[in-house]
Amino acid sequence: MKTFIPTAIIAVFLLCASAHAQSGIDKTGFYRANLYYEEGKYDNALKLYSDIAGKGYESANLYYNIGNCFYKKSDFPRAALFYERARRLAPSDADLNSNHELVISQLTQSYKTGEKNNLEKFIDWLYASFAPDGLAIFIAILNILLFSLLAGRLFLPAFKKQFFYLAAALFLLMGLGIYDLFSRSQLFGKEAVIIAEKANVKFEPGNAAVTHFTIYGGEKVILVEDKGQWLKVKRLDGKLGWIRKEELEII
Repeated sequence: MKTFIPTAIIAVFLLCASAHAQSGIDKTGFYRANLYYEEGKYDNALKLYSDIAGKGYESANLYYNIGNCFYKKSDFPRAALFYERARRLAPSDADLNSNHELVISQLTQSYKTGEKNNLEKFIDWLYASFAPDGLAIFIAILNILLFSLLAGRLFLPAFKKQFFYLAAALFLLMGLGIYDLFSRSQLFGKEAVIIAEKANVKFEPGNAAVTHFTIYGGEKVILVEDKGQWLKVKRLDGKLGWIRKEELEII
C-alpha cells in the first residue's frame, strides 16, 4: 500500500507538468490553419499544423486536424497515422473514432487485427475510453479510496465483511488499471503505421531478401528490432518480417 501512494502522486504531478508544458500552443497559427482548412486550402493548413506539432506540442485536436487534412488530400495511410495519434489522447471521442473507421474503410486492403483473450477484452471494456493520463488519475483515485476504506475499517469494525468486499473490488480495479497502463507504456514508441501505399515485408533485412508478405498503407505494426534502415515488425496477426524504415512512422 505504501508503494502505490507515492507512485500515484508522482504520476499525477508529471501529468500536470506535461499539461502545463503543452499550454504554449501557437494559437494564432492554429486558428489560421483552421481558416485555411475551412477554405479548402489543405496544403497551407497542413503546413501550419505541422509547424505547431514540430515544436513539440501535442493535442488530440491538433492530430485530428492533421488527419483530416491528409484525408482531404486522399492520403489515407497518413490520415490513419494521425487519427491513431489523436486516439491515444482522446480514445472516446466519437467524431475521431468515426473518422478513423471511415479512413480504414478507404484503405485498399483489409485491416489486420489481432485476437484478444477474454481478460484483455474485459480490460478494454473497463478502460479503453481512458487516455493514459486519465487512467493514471483514475488509478490514483482508486488508491486513495482503498486507503480510506482500510483506514475506516479501524473505526467501524461491525462492517468488517462489507469493507472486505469493497476493498477487494477496488484492489481488483486498481490492479487491472495498473496492468493496462503498464501494457500501454510497453508499446510506447513501438507502435507504428505503414505510410507507404504498400510494402514488401522481407524474411531478412535487405532488398535482395525474399518477400515474406505484403503489408498495406494504414496498417498498424509493432516494432521488434532496429537495424538502421531496416526494421523488424510484427503485424497485429502475429506475422514477423523486415521493412524499410521510410515505409512507416511511429505513432
